[in-house]
Amino acid sequence: MKESCSEVDFEDILERFVRCYHQLNLFIYDKRQKFYIREVDFFARLGESLGYLTFFHDRGLDLRYQREVPMDLAWYARKQEAEHFRIVLRIETGKLFLKSYNKLANKILASSKSGHVPPNLIAIVHSEQENTAWEFIKLLNRNYAMPTKSLILCKIFNFDKNFFHKILCWQLPFEESTVPRTVLTDTGITGLISLYFKDQLGYYKLNLNSSLKEL
Repeated sequence: MKESCSEVDFEDILERFVRCYHQLNLFIYDKRQKFYIREVDFFARLGESLGYLTFFHDRGLDLRYQREVPMDLAWYARKQEAEHFRIVLRIETGKLFLKSYNKLANKILASSKSGHVPPNLIAIVHSEQENTAWEFIKLLNRNYAMPTKSLILCKIFNFDKNFFHKILCWQLPFEESTVPRTVLTDTGITGLISLYFKDQLGYYKLNLNSSLKEL
């Protein structure tokens, strides 16, 4: 069962994630677990800065969304009644392997015991192949009951490297002809990972030095 909710601005969230990524202090030699911790923590701090309550490994503070398997992170808004909360967004992470599409889909789209699905979803998915990510997204769009709004971030890893070289960003639901927005990585000479939108390469180069001075 879906709940209508339009207050989450995925364009703004994605913009903040990309612009601020270098502030996570993640380097090319860091383990993937460190990326998971820093990225989820970024979304927790972002939610708090926007006035939401955030909870890691949440099992459902909103009674409609109580579940056995916890969500990686959830944003809540306080209702007028002081002790009641309304879920606004869930954030899930996962690894995508060939022929494991359904397993990952069930993880990031799991409903509550009562069948409710939070209205907004952000999923951070790790994939070794761009084609695999595409097939997974098309499967979600065609075969699964999606939340009202979803932002899927597919991090594509190089076969011979431990860090990702691009992120493919989809907002679901979408038309089959939709092209994902592409985010690329830059490691510079220090190995510190920063991100920029492929369609804003010129802007990124002009502002890179001033951004790094803020570190």
